[in-house]
Amino acid sequence: MRTSGALQRLILGGAPMAAVSALPARSDPPPAAAYAALPPIADIALSPDGKRAVMLRAIGETYHAVLADFASGEARPLMAADPDAFLFNWCRWANPERVICSIRSYATLRAGQMPDRVRRYRDGRTVFTRLLAVNADGSGVLQLVPEAVTRVGEDLEWNSPVQDTVVSWLDDDADHVLIQLQREGDRPSVYRLNVYTNRLHRVRRMHDAVLRWYADRSGALRLAGGYRGLTPVAFAVRGNRVTELDVTGLTGVRPPAVAALDPGGTSAYVFANNGRDTRALYRIDIDSGRVLETVHSAAGYDVDGRLVLHPGEGRPLALHYNEERPVTVWFDTELAGELERLRQALPGGPEHLRLASLDRSAERFVFSTEGGATLPRLYLYDRRTPDELVLLAQAYPDVPQALSTQAVSYRARDGLRIPAYLTLPAGTSNQRVPAIVLPHGGPWWRDDGGFDYWAQFLASRGYAVLQPNFRGSAGYGDRFLAAGFEQWGLAMQDDLLDGLDWLIERGIADPERVCFVGGSYGGYAALVAAFRTPERLRCAVAFAGVTDLEDLVRRMWQFQLGELSVARVQDGTARRDASPIEQVERIGVPLLIVHGDLDRSVMIEQSRDLVEALEKAGKPHRYIEQSNGDHFLSLYSQRLEFLEALEAFLARHLGG
Repeated sequence: MRTSGALQRLILGGAPMAAVSALPARSDPPPAAAYAALPPIADIALSPDGKRAVMLRAIGETYHAVLADFASGEARPLMAADPDAFLFNWCRWANPERVICSIRSYATLRAGQMPDRVRRYRDGRTVFTRLLAVNADGSGVLQLVPEAVTRVGEDLEWNSPVQDTVVSWLDDDADHVLIQLQREGDRPSVYRLNVYTNRLHRVRRMHDAVLRWYADRSGALRLAGGYRGLTPVAFAVRGNRVTELDVTGLTGVRPPAVAALDPGGTSAYVFANNGRDTRALYRIDIDSGRVLETVHSAAGYDVDGRLVLHPGEGRPLALHYNEERPVTVWFDTELAGELERLRQALPGGPEHLRLASLDRSAERFVFSTEGGATLPRLYLYDRRTPDELVLLAQAYPDVPQALSTQAVSYRARDGLRIPAYLTLPAGTSNQRVPAIVLPHGGPWWRDDGGFDYWAQFLASRGYAVLQPNFRGSAGYGDRFLAAGFEQWGLAMQDDLLDGLDWLIERGIADPERVCFVGGSYGGYAALVAAFRTPERLRCAVAFAGVTDLEDLVRRMWQFQLGELSVARVQDGTARRDASPIEQVERIGVPLLIVHGDLDRSVMIEQSRDLVEALEKAGKPHRYIEQSNGDHFLSLYSQRLEFLEALEAFLARHLGG
């Protein structure tokens, strides 16, 4: 398989750059298939020498593992996914010639396998992750981690569903990696795994409070984190000695999160609160837990993102996180200057640039760009040839250009500032248009203003799209996050309605043509709008939406630390009153409901039960159940089916 046009060599300031400049806008919008297209590359990792890359590349329905050779400009498949059996999560280089990929599948746990510590569903299936290894030439395919075999007449051996947590890639040991596995109980032990022979050797037995182990670059375990009961705990690890650290000062609503260890293994970079409302990046002493320095903080925003280290030296190069827009903090000023020069030279004026992968020397790297009117793109750059770039991929190639997404804000009825993003159809200034309120999932998540194919698709159809980061959204500090606790369908819902009022007051939205659309929690919020304020909208669309809070809470109790999630949902009458399944008689608008039968984030029964109740009540609705569908519209055909159904449904009820 040749890359043909996928790898384009660009001369900065020269004619070849025009080959990727934004296309002019056209009058009729692109078809739904243009937005349903999977981004060409979902994950990429450069080889240690930077001459090759392993990537997850979209081919047909899903992503497959592909190896690209930059010298020849060719790419060839390493391993193919099977949508009926498994999909890829990521791929990395274990050494210069051996690649490891994480896969996910859906399988049934057998009776007797850790029944009190696993997800239990009506059909018995859960999510399994596994590791596959393959040589760079495509030979030597091996599923890593040998299965524990049950002997005749003995209790069933436990094979952990999660088997892709790599603790260390052991740069100086080409044959092994360190992984953590739950093989002896409900806490993980650490093992040295041979990536060629599959031999597994335990190097650290489980600890009753540790859920995650961290190792330095030599593979020595240095830090561990977990919970004692519902209290976050951390430990310094020195050989066989495990010493508890006092992290109470670092903890906020969420526990501290380790971003990386320093090269010497004496300190760690940690996202934490440290007595503040917002999280920041700190460097702490591993042996004492003491804060050594504040690496970066931002007033009013959580600094909680991705710290990029020099692959060979281990020092920080950049920090990527989100404020109202994506932000990059550069620790290497020379590299920052080079990348800013590149950003300014690129066509379309992308606003954001983020590092995706680097070779061991940090001389060759892959970076992504987006923002403004540009579509997401992925480039390869070699610092030794500073006037050249290689365009690896452009997402959504049949979309002429991205519509501008503005960062806005409005006041909720109680005065709280609600950040949001607004995407408007082209050529609709000074006129009211039909509007879509598009709340995100989670709900403890956020929108970030990046290219959102749902929002872009809807705006291309003539709808104004508002994406509120309602109270309870992440990224704006603990007080903002906690303001959403026990407010499902209540104050969080008010924030969405106040956003609609803001659209109307500014002459943007036609108040007679409004629809709520969302996925996961956003789908729940759309269903709540359908029964709580049906007079405010014409329709509602829920993809994988929560419909029954009582059932959701029962499932939460079955997870480790599930009580922490349960505490964020109101109880009693307030819980029942906020459940769409309990309010079917009040639903006053047509519904479009879409759900995948393999969804393990929001169970398919949530939609099935609601649809059954809607049919009994005679409420107008359309239901699409996607066979082999998950919570993320992972397959191209499922994305296309959803967007086409969404377009037809909204055209019927809003006339966009």
